[in-house]
Amino acid sequence: MRALACTALVAALLAGCALDVGDAEPGAEELVVVPPPDLPSCPPHMELASGSCTPTPSWVGGLALWLRADRGVETTRDRRTITRWRDQSSAHRDAIAAAPGTGPIAITPGLLSPRPAVRFTPTTAWSEETADHGMLALELATLLASPAGFTMFVVARTEDRPGAVLGVDHGHAASCWNGAVPGLALGWRVRAEVTLDGSCVSTTAPIEIDAGPHVLGASVETITLPMGGATDLVAIWADDQPVGGTFTPGVRVLSSLSSEARIGRGGIGTRDSRLHGDVYEIVMFDRALSGVRSDPASEVGIVTQWLESHWGL
Repeated sequence: MRALACTALVAALLAGCALDVGDAEPGAEELVVVPPPDLPSCPPHMELASGSCTPTPSWVGGLALWLRADRGVETTRDRRTITRWRDQSSAHRDAIAAAPGTGPIAITPGLLSPRPAVRFTPTTAWSEETADHGMLALELATLLASPAGFTMFVVARTEDRPGAVLGVDHGHAASCWNGAVPGLALGWRVRAEVTLDGSCVSTTAPIEIDAGPHVLGASVETITLPMGGATDLVAIWADDQPVGGTFTPGVRVLSSLSSEARIGRGGIGTRDSRLHGDVYEIVMFDRALSGVRSDPASEVGIVTQWLESHWGL
């Protein structure tokens, strides 16, 4: 593997980059953006962001997935098509190309693109046969079935069309109590809505869509019902918008979904759910985090503060 790492000399003179040797698969290249060596070091579980040491998602317990566009992005030799996006958590849930020979595009910082990004640009017509072209596949079996629920955050931007940043197909799960097909998709459903399709009901939070990026979040908490059984209590948020929520009476449908997720689209169906835009970071926890994004001392607030500082939002 060849990795892109800033050398002390070039960083000091031109802020350029040089090739370094790493441990990716033969024929793959990893795009890694590292701060110049003269920057101050931070304590464990903290990194320099927006000029100060900031707690990272690893500061909060239960980190189960951490994908970031400035770490662990492996490409083909053209340094464009992404073949693997390595998980930076200890869970090692790497995302890999869902269809051989296709994948999103790695964007490196420059005058036109100030941030590294994983760019999704659909080029084929939407169908079940082409739904995986350019997508990344991700295994989420234990996360979706976690009795403690889960929490997810994404930082992404979308062009002028709806699309899901992260989605899970319904697999062979039974229909929901209301006749809908269970699924999970966090992203933009229409121009002015962010949605989490899950628990048989779509939860939406209105936001004003622009070029972004935006921080989108969702939390799924398992609630035991007084008469027996359990239900998924779902909440979502987008930037500074209030948290919205919904629940499904007496059933946990998310735990019965297919375990394979997709980055870059929602589930397979008649609606084109592919994202046309950039993904910067995806973070998931194996439990429902406490607090709200407006409280920087809470678990949700700590992760939100990292994402906003990390990407200059």
